[in-house]
Amino acid sequence: MAEWRDNLTSFMGGRGAEESEPDVPEFDQFLRDIVSPAFKNVKNELEGHGRTVVIREAESSIGILIHREKEEELSYRLSAKTLPHVVLPIAAIRYRERKGLKYVTIESMMRSGSQDYTLVDLTETEIIEHLLKYYMKHSDFGA
Repeated sequence: MAEWRDNLTSFMGGRGAEESEPDVPEFDQFLRDIVSPAFKNVKNELEGHGRTVVIREAESSIGILIHREKEEELSYRLSAKTLPHVVLPIAAIRYRERKGLKYVTIESMMRSGSQDYTLVDLTETEIIEHLLKYYMKHSDFGA
């Protein structure tokens, strides 16, 4: 092995490439078992309040689009964020600002502060509450 590879391996603490790969199958299972049912529950509830809701599932991500009278109120997509020792969901949230004239997109982790939790620590209720926090803040909810 070249000296530079030895130096890099030593610097990285002996971690090999196989250790740094994210555990995507676990994340996909999290989306399937926790997030998808959470989004379906929100969809059913919002449709009862006259909203049109579409859930879009893709490889390693899932999104929910909420419309009111053909106008997008909120787009919320969860995908994987790879941190040094864990893969966690990150939400990309798009909403309208300035009376609907401008779209704003932000990102948010599920929990604030230290990210010392894992996928198994997150519940369906926590996913729903995170989504609804942004929905109620950035939409014409209840109008």
